Amino acid sequence: MPNICQNYVRIGGPEEVLVALAAREFHWAAWFKEVPEEAQVRMATARGDDAPPIHLQRCAEGGIEAFFISAWCPPLEFYNRLLEEFKDIRIEYEYHEWQMAFAGFGVAGRGMEPTHYSYESAEDIELMKRDHKWRLEISNPHFEEGEETIYSTDEEGASAGK
Repeated sequence: MPNICQNYVRIGGPEEVLVALAAREFHWAAWFKEVPEEAQVRMATARGDDAPPIHLQRCAEGGIEAFFISAWCPPLEFYNRLLEEFKDIRIEYEYHEWQMAFAGFGVAGRGMEPTHYSYESAEDIELMKRDHKWRLEISNPHFEEGEETIYSTDEEGASAGK
């Protein structure tokens, strides 16, 4: 089972384009005949075969949005392909993969890199939350007080499999 990456995406643009985007499922095969195998696996694997389809919904700030999961990392390739198809849209995104302790946000586009964070503590998460108004819940159960964790750094915890 792959690590699960939580995602948030918001798309803005001309009304007719937003209506077209919201009318279809939000995944590779619904939009393109040629699907990079690795990218399709990334979006489908984490959801499983019986997962409900991802649909974009209207959001209060304008545009359309969705919360969904992908395997391992955000589907940046898919966002870039949508930008090639629909030149007048803007795609803002967030992602968080707590098992590997990273998160980020950005605006999709060729050559545009996300603001990416790796973290090692609850304090690091708090600093990230000050840098950006997150729509995703940014937390990590490994850092919650009283939780046993595989990230234990003491020898006793490591040997116990915590």
